[in-house]
Amino acid sequence: MKKFLAATLALTILGVAGSALALVEDTDVQTMDFRFNNPGARANGLGGAFIGVADDATAAYTNPAGLTVLTRPELSLEFKYSNNTNRVYDLDSVTKQPAVTDYDDDTIGASFLSAVFPRDNATIAIYRQQFLNTDIKFDFGGAKNRVDLNGNIYGIGMGIKAGDMASLGFSVGFAQLDYFFDARKENNPDPTNNFIHQVDGADSSEYYAASVLLTPVESLSLGLVYRYGPEFDTTMSIIETENTTIPIAGGGGTTVTIPQTKIKNLPNHMKVPDIYGVGLSWRPVASLTIAADYNRIKYSQLAQELVVLPSHAGAGATAGQFQIDDADEYHAGAEYVLDLGGFPLALRAGYYFRPDHRFYYTGNDQNIKGMYHPGDDENIYSAGFGMVIGEKVQLDAAAQIGDFTEEYTVSMVYRY
Repeated sequence: MKKFLAATLALTILGVAGSALALVEDTDVQTMDFRFNNPGARANGLGGAFIGVADDATAAYTNPAGLTVLTRPELSLEFKYSNNTNRVYDLDSVTKQPAVTDYDDDTIGASFLSAVFPRDNATIAIYRQQFLNTDIKFDFGGAKNRVDLNGNIYGIGMGIKAGDMASLGFSVGFAQLDYFFDARKENNPDPTNNFIHQVDGADSSEYYAASVLLTPVESLSLGLVYRYGPEFDTTMSIIETENTTIPIAGGGGTTVTIPQTKIKNLPNHMKVPDIYGVGLSWRPVASLTIAADYNRIKYSQLAQELVVLPSHAGAGATAGQFQIDDADEYHAGAEYVLDLGGFPLALRAGYYFRPDHRFYYTGNDQNIKGMYHPGDDENIYSAGFGMVIGEKVQLDAAAQIGDFTEEYTVSMVYRY
């Protein structure tokens, strides 16, 4: 146990220490929308508040310490449809004021799956969790843009009982990112106004998490979790045309200007933000559960050692003028279980506060300031239900509706 605690502390210190990062500043960072929702339709019905509950197979990601609650092997699968609105800011060419355009990002698929195997005082789980899924096309500054990002974590989690009132958990594995970004302006009469910016690559990285679940009394539990955000390396290719003046041989000093295509490759290093979370679950009566979570998300890690586009650097912009703030997310929800003649039906409702977490520009260039503009906070409301069929199957469904979010989730847990 001492070795486990030492390893957990070492991992946390490594996560806090951080490293040099270098994400290229471009329109893809304006639409990069991480979704750190806790998996499972039950958690989503509770507004995402599940760190302190953590009593089913989704705990493999949410709070591995909660795996010790499970006494039977389980399989879990989540299927999600998301419609997320990406708000892109540009500068109106006439009014010189920020112009807002909304683009929808529709994704659908299996977003979480896990298998859990209890063993005496320890429970092991294998799982896959999707942390990023964006596929959007939009026009920006006269250029056609597409961002297609898909990121998944593949991990092994373990919960260990540390006594009657405490459990410890950890998760290790790797994360995979497929990164495609293409911004291009073509067919302009002046070739020097044309360009192509592109990232097309994939990378993998280590992932780990550490957690605690405390139950001082039977009706109350407290969960703590730290998740290290993986780091990925790709390359951004910038293809631009520049006018080059060259002398004419034998022309007596006469020169000619010709357009030349130049390619510059920039390292594109993306650090997924670290997360610190705490959750509380209270069951005043057997049929009612009230839960609340707080997450601190280190979005500022995206801006460390930022690489500024050459065109913006030429306008006097520096990396320190592009900022993104850390975010404090709040989740709360309640679940009430009705006993319909031996047929339990759980009704759920919740709330999720998602603050603004966009890059913004603090310099004086009005064109750049119009592009990198603070965003809006989001209020998300959720509702859902669940039922147990026989002794082996649990089915749950949830909907989350917000200012920029519309998600529908169904999940199943099979116990055997």
